[in-house]
Amino acid sequence: MLPKKSAPKRSALYGYSHRRLRKRNMKGSWITAMNAGLRPYGLTYSFFMARLRTRGIILNRKMIVELILREPFTFRQLLLSLLK
Repeated sequence: MLPKKSAPKRSALYGYSHRRLRKRNMKGSWITAMNAGLRPYGLTYSFFMARLRTRGIILNRKMIVELILREPFTFRQLLLSLLK
């Protein structure tokens, strides 16, 4: 049994770990959304991310998902530039 801790200390510990957990969950949902947005073009997440890295394009996963959802034409242009 763990020793009894004060509420503020315990909340600080849980807050720290849950912030990390929330980031991990969001990253997973972004990857899922990207994969769903790439499948109609016959691409996978890993292939797409590798192409971004080799071309030196720096976009985080959140921004890529925003492109997929809000700017499909711009996203398609990005895909075409990666496939050249």
